[in-house]
This record gives sequence, structure tokens and C-alpha cells, in this order.
Amino acid sequence: MYPGGESGPYQYGEGYPGAAGQPPPPNYPQSPYPYQQPAPTPPYQPPVYPAPPAYQPQPVYPPQPAYPPVGYPPPAPPRSQRSSVLLVAGVALVAMLAVVGVAIFVVVKSGNKDNAGPNPPVATGSTTPSAGASPTKNPAPGDGLTVGSGPVHVDIYVDYGCPPCGNFEQAAGYDLSNYVTTKKITLSLHPVAFIDNQSKNQYSSRAAAAVACAYDGDKLLEYSQYLLEHQPAEGTAGPENSELISDGRALGLGNAFASCVNNGSKKSWVQQATSAANGNGVNSVPTAFVNGGKVDATKAAVVNAVTSAS
Repeated sequence: MYPGGESGPYQYGEGYPGAAGQPPPPNYPQSPYPYQQPAPTPPYQPPVYPAPPAYQPQPVYPPQPAYPPVGYPPPAPPRSQRSSVLLVAGVALVAMLAVVGVAIFVVVKSGNKDNAGPNPPVATGSTTPSAGASPTKNPAPGDGLTVGSGPVHVDIYVDYGCPPCGNFEQAAGYDLSNYVTTKKITLSLHPVAFIDNQSKNQYSSRAAAAVACAYDGDKLLEYSQYLLEHQPAEGTAGPENSELISDGRALGLGNAFASCVNNGSKKSWVQQATSAANGNGVNSVPTAFVNGGKVDATKAAVVNAVTSAS
């Protein structure tokens, strides 16, 4: 109520701005941010992953045999490594000779001081060769190059330019070497020169002569095996003497071997051994005999014959 008892322009509950059912005044301010409904959330879609590749089983390879077999002579190092090996060996040899020379000088000087009279005589006598050593350094050409001391005698005729001879060595070489080491056989190797004219530089006879030189240095089987495993192509020129010497030095052969090869000391022996082989009915290589009986030049035939004769 206003003074005087008159009612004001508005009664309680009537016409008040914002009251229910009343429009806002014309100049009523509007919100600059009208209310908006949020965008609907899309339904959940699980991720799609690519399928794993199909399982591929791994190939199973058979186990490889150990090489070289136990007891087999080790192959010579590659030619590219031999110069450094020989250089180191030469330096070591010179140093060793220097030490030995000093020791001999000291011993001789001491002996001259202690003994006023002449030196006592030195007892002489035959020496016993070591096990596996060559029985003779000058074998008859028809007897071949003999090693071992077993009860079964095996003869093998081989030409170092002959590919089948290389195949025979790869197949039966380890067994023959093992039989010699275990004193099961006495092995006579007959290096011949049947196909010397098929080589451009007479490799067959020169290689056979080098093998005879290696026999004198107690490296027969090692050197023979190396040459058969490193044969030149058939009908081509084989290694020259310098290479044959280098191969021998890599196996432990020294200056005596080198001189033997360079001088051709064993060439006449090879010619006589080839003639003797022809006289014994051997006209092809490789040829094998066990206790004088001819057998096929295969690993199976030789091993069976040795086993039966043992």
C-alpha cells in the first residue's frame, strides 16, 4: 500500500517482471550464448586388426659331420697366408739358431778349459726309427713309398693329374691314413706318370717326383693328400715347381725338400716306378692291391679287403 491508502501500479504477485506468464520487457537483454544441445556420441566401434600371417614351418637340416675327421692330416693354409707364415717361421728359426750357436760356443769354451787332453771318442751305433717313420729313404721304384708297420699290406697306384685318383683320395684317404696310424696296415704308395703327356708342363711326373721328395721328409701322406685335393683341371698346366715347394713348406718340409724338387732328383725314380707298374700289369689309375690281390679302387672294396685280411 502506498501512502494515502492507494494501491501502487503493481499488486503483489501481479505484473512483476519475470513472473510466470508475463513477457519480458521490450528491452530485456538476451544472453549472447544461447544454449545448445551436445552432439550425440557415436556408438563404440572396436578396432579391427589385420590377421597374423600364416605359420610357415622352418626347414630342418641334417647335422653336418665334423671336418676334418679326427686324426686326418690338416690341409695346408691358403696360398695368400703362406708368405706371412713363412716370414714368422723364418724369423723364429734365425732367433733359435742364434741362441743355439751361443750355447754351443759357451760349452766348447768350457770344455777346452776343463780338459787339457784330446776329446774322448764318441760311441757310434745304429739308431731306431720313430714309430711311423719311413723304413728306408731309398726304396726300389717297384716297391713304392712305404709307411706303416701293420700286418696287412696295401698297394695304391696313383697319378696326380688323374681326376679319379683325387676322387679315390676323398673317399678312402682318411681310412688308409687311420689304418697306418693304428698300425693295421703297411701302405705302399706308387706315384706314377701315366698321363704326363696330357699336361702342358708334365705335371704328373713333376708332382710324383715331389711326392717322392716329401717321402724323404716324412710327409708322404700329408703331401700326397694335399696334391690330390688341389688338382689342376685335366689337360691344363699344373703348378710349377715353386708352387710345389711352397705347398711342401706349408706342411713343414724344408730346404732339403726344395732342393730335391728344383733339382729333379726323383724324376728318374718316377720313370722307373712307372715302368715297374706296367710290368706288374698296372695300366690304369687308381689301382689297389691288398696282400697282393687286386681289388676295386673304391673305399668299400679296400676297407672290406683290409677287414677280411685282418
